Amino acid sequence: MPPDDPASYVRTGCERTFTGEVRLELLRAVLAKNKPFRFTAYGHSMSPFIRNRDILTIEPLPAGSPRAGDVVAFTYPALGNLVVHRVITAEPRTCLIKGDNRRETDLPVDREHILGRVTRVERNGRIVRAGLGCERSLIACMSRHNILQRMTRVAGIVIRIPRVVAGKAGGLTGSRTGDSRS
Repeated sequence: MPPDDPASYVRTGCERTFTGEVRLELLRAVLAKNKPFRFTAYGHSMSPFIRNRDILTIEPLPAGSPRAGDVVAFTYPALGNLVVHRVITAEPRTCLIKGDNRRETDLPVDREHILGRVTRVERNGRIVRAGLGCERSLIACMSRHNILQRMTRVAGIVIRIPRVVAGKAGGLTGSRTGDSRS
């Protein structure tokens, strides 16, 4: 594996779970050494691009960033806890940041509170490419105008309708998978 591959910094069987405060301090310490930091994401605010229990790789911010569309790890100003959301507008001193699956933006975040940028998302052992590539600026624009959140809600309904109908149809027949009493 190339030395810049985040997976090369991880030994399997050595995974640990840390509280939010400990995770935040570890993230700061690792990024200060200019190394990537990997951890499991919890929550649904970045769905569908980052889902609950995806593995995220955070790297130090390159010069000139963050830019609109970047997904960043930052300390939430009001609470001081670690959050991962998308930059929807970037000003010289502050950024407006929002979860892809949220209606409201976060409070404006001073650049000094932005710790790093998400460079890799892994789900079920596979790399997820959607949301971090060239489409990230379009996603930021759609998020800024609440288009993305409405689209994902509608898409979720469209995806669930066949499952609900199939489930009800299965219930009408009186048979269940694995049930020998039909």
